[in-house]
Amino acid sequence: MKLYEISAALRELSESELDFEVLKDTIDELEISRHEKLDNIFGLIKEKLADAKILKEHEDDIKARRKRLEKDVEWLKSYALENMKATSVPKFESPLHRASIRTSVSVDVYDLNLLPDELCKLSREANKTAIKDLLDNGMLVHGAALLERESLVIK
Repeated sequence: MKLYEISAALRELSESELDFEVLKDTIDELEISRHEKLDNIFGLIKEKLADAKILKEHEDDIKARRKRLEKDVEWLKSYALENMKATSVPKFESPLHRASIRTSVSVDVYDLNLLPDELCKLSREANKTAIKDLLDNGMLVHGAALLERESLVIK
């Protein structure tokens, strides 16, 4: 029996006109079943949270390894470029690898404050803490409202 079915059955039983002893036994049995199901659900939630935590730790480790490898690649590329420039070798070819020095142009913004607004991308983000303070104090804030939500706390 599913959890919602147990709740519906309990409601129906509470409205029925069964013998008190039969009613009590049936309700006790359904309550135990509901209790066990909820207990199992909460156990499953805790297991999944633990699995997610372990995966997060592995993600962090893998991300750190990736960043170290990328840093090594950048250093090796810089080292090879310096050596090719120092020996005036603009191209390198072997049976396994081919490399060449390429010149490119990029923009260096050394002071963002000196740029006019039309040359900047501006982003807008709500200050939810300030908005909540205003709304809590009875102020009207167009475009925002307080929402009351329920959540389940499992300990």
